[in-house]
Amino acid sequence: MGRIWLTDRRFLFTSSPDSSFDSLTVPLPSILTTRFEQPTFGANYLSFEIKPSSGGGLTDGTGIELRFKNQAMFQFVALLEKTRERAIYMRRQVAQEDEGLPSYTSPAESSTVTLVGDVPVDNPPDVLKWLSGFIIWAA
Repeated sequence: MGRIWLTDRRFLFTSSPDSSFDSLTVPLPSILTTRFEQPTFGANYLSFEIKPSSGGGLTDGTGIELRFKNQAMFQFVALLEKTRERAIYMRRQVAQEDEGLPSYTSPAESSTVTLVGDVPVDNPPDVLKWLSGFIIWAA
């Protein structure tokens, strides 16, 4: 027994004060799989497997079963899935932005290097002619 919070980045569970279990915080991208279970006898529940973080005290293959006492499970599952997908999408966006552009090195001195405005360029001359008609504006 306890309380659940769902943020745009984490799933949080805090137990009741009389429990030996204190709390659990799971980053949404660390939820590996989810399953909405509808047993023949008994209440619906959500089971999911999480990827433990280093130093968190959990092991690989850790699974969680979430059961609600007086709430509809299906609505929470839909909200969790939508929020989790958004968190994964945002993490991928940040990772792509962090990659940035590759670093470039100056080409070796050779007769095949073309200079455009005193900048060495490896593009073939046909591409340079096509590019020379455009002006690039920087704000």
